[in-house]
Amino acid sequence: MSAWKPEGAPFCWLPKLALERIEQTLEREEAASAKLVYLALARIASIESSAEFTKPIAYIATLASVSHKTVERRLPALEELRLVTVTRNAKMRTQHRYCVATLSPNVGTQSPNVPTASAPKTPPLAVPLSLELKKGGRNALGTAERIGLEKKIGVLKERLADLEGETSEQWQRDLNPKLVQQRQEFRARKAELEDQLLAG
Repeated sequence: MSAWKPEGAPFCWLPKLALERIEQTLEREEAASAKLVYLALARIASIESSAEFTKPIAYIATLASVSHKTVERRLPALEELRLVTVTRNAKMRTQHRYCVATLSPNVGTQSPNVPTASAPKTPPLAVPLSLELKKGGRNALGTAERIGLEKKIGVLKERLADLEGETSEQWQRDLNPKLVQQRQEFRARKAELEDQLLAG
């Protein structure tokens, strides 16, 4: 069966594997904006006819229909998922070089300058643990306790999102070591609370 090839209008290609990786790793709201940022990057790569390009964050935010801060927050997650490589510009802090990964299993046909992301370690139909919990797994915690834990986790997530935005670039981390330390402490505390929720 041949691949779908729409005729008469240009389009940008999005690998299903990339979308699945985002969905399986991030919470729903984070995944939604991460997909928009990823779509914008793929669209730019299509326009430029190159996986590598340099663009201002404001331009990416406009194409993604999200804020400048949201792009800064989601880029580290997309980097961790190996969907994009960002070479940050120390002089022009809002304009970096991006390289969108191909995710193609046929490594031999790829340009040596274009990264090919390896397959995710999670199964194709994996569901985030947070969603499994919401579907009603084993639950020894009382309703009030669960609600209390979920509220605490929600507050930590919001603060973590702010800290991610404030320390997303190397120069920000260099200038604010206390924020980086606080981010690590918040991540550890969030993981601890999530473990409690899972154990319940």
